[in-house]
Amino acid sequence: MDTLRVGIIGVGDMGMAMAKAIVKELPLTVYDLNEKALGEIRALGANTVASPREAAAASDAVITMVKNIEQTEEVLFGENGAVEALAPGATVIISSSIGPDYPREVYARLQPKGINVIDCAVSDPTAPMHARIGELTLMIGGDGAAGANCRPALGAEGMPENSFR
Repeated sequence: MDTLRVGIIGVGDMGMAMAKAIVKELPLTVYDLNEKALGEIRALGANTVASPREAAAASDAVITMVKNIEQTEEVLFGENGAVEALAPGATVIISSSIGPDYPREVYARLQPKGINVIDCAVSDPTAPMHARIGELTLMIGGDGAAGANCRPALGAEGMPENSFR
């Protein structure tokens, strides 16, 4: 893989801040229901698409930054969900605040397809501000090789010395 292509599904306050940090360094494709948010990140150079599936089709790693398990399930496995377009070797990075059990479940469902899953929780009371400047504290769990492959995206949003694997 020459340059990691990143997709973000969900560009609310936190997802937008992450997107703004990543688009400075990597090719970025974004999906969200909010057209205003899409216009804002498109103006900074991101590609915007009409479904999670399209975001995944254009990406080597897809970050989900939606509200809860139900929304994460929908954007990954629902109609036009990201999983429909993910190729073996791709990585799903779950950054929503949902606890460790659901990412383990997603891993069990995707591992037989050769799709990696990283649980990347964010802990920072001023997170959107720190995401914009690439200084989030990231708590990362998952396969070490997948984490290494996604390091360009994770490093764009967080400080490597503040990341845990």
